[in-house]
Amino acid sequence: MKPSNLKRPFETNHNQYKDKTIDFFENKLKDFNQSRKVMRDLTGGDNQKIVETSYSVSLLIAKCSAAETIGEILIKPAAKIMAELVMEK
Repeated sequence: MKPSNLKRPFETNHNQYKDKTIDFFENKLKDFNQSRKVMRDLTGGDNQKIVETSYSVSLLIAKCSAAETIGEILIKPAAKIMAELVMEK
């Protein structure tokens, strides 16, 4: 997009940032990238286990048909599966 097409929506929707310098936004980007790196380091960078956990919980949800007993039937087994898969029992 042309800068002229970006200026008006930016000033309208993000009025508090319109007078900030380029350095401010570069620092924000640097902070954002650093926080992403920290999260990736904390989780080990391996999303396979997280995806596998999500699919296992989704399977339990699909198998559960009684909405009144979800706490007893679903939550405890789902938490157990998540902990086992993430912590590699």
